[in-house]
Amino acid sequence: MHSDFIVFADESGDHSLTNVSRDYPVFVLSFCIFRKTDYVESVCPLIQRFKLRWWAHDGMVLHAAQIRRHGPPFVFLRSIEKRERFMADLTDTLSRCSFMLVSGVPTSLRRRQLPGRDAGILDRVLRQEIEPDRAANRRSREHAHKAARHQTGEEEPRL
Repeated sequence: MHSDFIVFADESGDHSLTNVSRDYPVFVLSFCIFRKTDYVESVCPLIQRFKLRWWAHDGMVLHAAQIRRHGPPFVFLRSIEKRERFMADLTDTLSRCSFMLVSGVPTSLRRRQLPGRDAGILDRVLRQEIEPDRAANRRSREHAHKAARHQTGEEEPRL
C-alpha cells in the first residue's frame, strides 16, 4: 500500500518515568507530515537553497541542539548579527514549507513530579501551554485521522 504522505518523527526531552532530568523535565513526540508532491516539488528545493546560501553543500544536518548551542558546524552563530540573519532566513524558509506538525506529551509523562521546589513544574507548564490549546490539539488529531483514513482510501483529506 502506498501513501500520498511522508512522515518524519522525532522526540525531545527526557522519557524517564523514574529519574527525571531537572534540566529538561519534559518529553514531547512530534511528527512532521508532508504530502509527497509538496515535499519533492517544494520543501526539498526550499531547504536545499537555504543550505546552499549558508554552506558550500546541502549535506548539512539542521540539528536544533547544535544550532542552539552554536557548536560545530554552527559556530558562526556566535555572532549575533549572523545568528539573527540565519534564524530569520530559516524562519522564512520554513514558513514557506507546506506541512502539518503534530506534537504530543504522552499522558503517563504529564503527571510526573520533580523533587523540592520544582515539584509540579511539568503540570504547570502543561496547564499554561497545552491545556489552553485543547481545541487546536483536537483539530490536529482530527486532521491526522482524516489523513490516515485517506491513506486507506476511506476519505479525501482536507490539508
